[in-house]
Amino acid sequence: MIDRGVLPSGIEAFGTATAAALILGVYLVAAEPFVGMVLHRRFESAPRRWHGARLWLYRRLLLLEWGLAALCVATVVLAPSVGLASIGLRLPDGALGWGISLAAIAGALLALVLTARQIASAPDDLVLPPASPSLVAMLPRTPVERRLFGLVSITAGVCEEIAYRGFLTALVAALLPVAPVWVCAVIAAVAFGFAHLYQGTVGLVGTLLVGLVLAGLYVVSGSLLAPIVVHALIDLRAIPLGRIVAREAQKGRDDGRGD
Repeated sequence: MIDRGVLPSGIEAFGTATAAALILGVYLVAAEPFVGMVLHRRFESAPRRWHGARLWLYRRLLLLEWGLAALCVATVVLAPSVGLASIGLRLPDGALGWGISLAAIAGALLALVLTARQIASAPDDLVLPPASPSLVAMLPRTPVERRLFGLVSITAGVCEEIAYRGFLTALVAALLPVAPVWVCAVIAAVAFGFAHLYQGTVGLVGTLLVGLVLAGLYVVSGSLLAPIVVHALIDLRAIPLGRIVAREAQKGRDDGRGD
């Protein structure tokens, strides 16, 4: 479990990196939701006129997320009294931390395998469960898109967990030095949910719930190891789900030719 002493005791712990830390915090909380909405709205208008729109989106997500994670890590490295352990870049605490981490990873991996097997053996008329149109539009359809989306999923697991679960939780702890660890983690999880505002109300609520689960996993295990892996495995489920959309699109084209 995260010890409050591992987190910054005050904003002065960031020292000369204080301004950078605050700017990043403001971006994560206030700007990222709107950046995401602008990026995804541009993408959603593109498929009607450009078949490479999803690859365009995936590449920009890779650049944005790795850049953001790099800035967060660099800020922590430059901070005189904040270390990488303060943002969860350490191994889980003891047997309990390892046990919870491995159990969570095993559960997420099992869910991914079962999803992939169910879709692979399902009839061609299987329909995608109700989901946000923005999320459905992102799902990969082709082998090239699936490979690149795999990288996007791993990137989201690593970079979003470092930025929100790790860095933002530490920054909130520095700004609210008397707040318990779980309060700091919940505030960061809420910001994480709103970062996915482009997915609409349903997507936002779903992402918020996932963020709260990952926050609990982080607090209990004391490490970002499990949140990173579980987050990536959850996102990787979009690859088999995208096969359903690809089948529906192919069936529509076949029906059109038949008419």
